[in-house]
Amino acid sequence: MPVFAAGSPPSPCRADPVPVEVVLDDSQGLAETHGGCGRDGEQVIFAGTNNGIYFYNAAQNNWIFETDSIPAGKIVPGLAFTALKEDGTCTGIYAASAVGVWYGHLVGSNWKWERVDENLSDAYSVLIVEDTLYAGGNFGIATITPLPTSKMATWTLSNQVATLTLSLIRNGEKTLAAVWGQGVFVEGKD
Repeated sequence: MPVFAAGSPPSPCRADPVPVEVVLDDSQGLAETHGGCGRDGEQVIFAGTNNGIYFYNAAQNNWIFETDSIPAGKIVPGLAFTALKEDGTCTGIYAASAVGVWYGHLVGSNWKWERVDENLSDAYSVLIVEDTLYAGGNFGIATITPLPTSKMATWTLSNQVATLTLSLIRNGEKTLAAVWGQGVFVEGKD
């Protein structure tokens, strides 16, 4: 996995999300690149770290703390990007964090972040499948349809996986969940 340090340019940017390891002074974490998530379709790289969310500013050749995001000092282990709009910009980003699931979207030239759950603290992973958002964490697996943009959203907890879920991925038509001490669960399988 590529490693980028503070001030090093994370290139090349790609249109599909690609995980990279990021070391930013005292913060470290994983970043994903996504074409068109910035203003006017620019490529922006976001990093969920052990100290909140950072984004890479190509003009300044530097990583910048996203001050209007999840409170500083909170771990953000997972990010998921929404689909691109016709003009090439994405509609939003979901973040899994120690303080719940958050939704970020551009308002003018700044990102606005809002928590979109009531009780999903210690979330580790988020995954978007069509118009459904999955979240995995200490609560197991939770889902919501359509994609939430406010805290008023109602989530459904899985009755099959109700324990620590560390990772959610999509493999073809199946969603897989890495569940602590229980292995990998496949959506729709007993």
